[in-house]
Amino acid sequence: MSGATGARHIYISKIRCPNLSALEGWTRGGPELWLVVFDKNKAEFTKQYFHMRRAQVNKTWYTVNRWIGYWNYATSGDALYFSWYEEDGGSQNQTITFTFTPIKGGPSIGVSFKIGSADDPAGGQTVNSAYYNAPYNTGLIEWRLY
Repeated sequence: MSGATGARHIYISKIRCPNLSALEGWTRGGPELWLVVFDKNKAEFTKQYFHMRRAQVNKTWYTVNRWIGYWNYATSGDALYFSWYEEDGGSQNQTITFTFTPIKGGPSIGVSFKIGSADDPAGGQTVNSAYYNAPYNTGLIEWRLY
């Protein structure tokens, strides 16, 4: 992180599903995971797709090492919200809605976005600029940043 500019490049280093069957049944094969990140402006900061075999991510760390964006705190805020879902499609839509609070104060931010009716929401978590290297875990998906 650059203290002068208040910004950093964001990379996901690895992903793990502690119990993949709770998210994607074994008959459906490997998971199709989507990460959607939002900033303080309710704007979609990035959307990333991850596809891997079951054995690569079920109860084991899957190495990703992927750049997902450049985080400028002045324009995007000091916290981002990472929301995950597993894609299965569906002819209708469902809405994921969540609220997160900027770390340095300010009002809570409510965001909604649509996914397919057969998709499985996998939870989300706020990523704080001050605790960037913390372990992150929705209960269904764990990830690490660098």
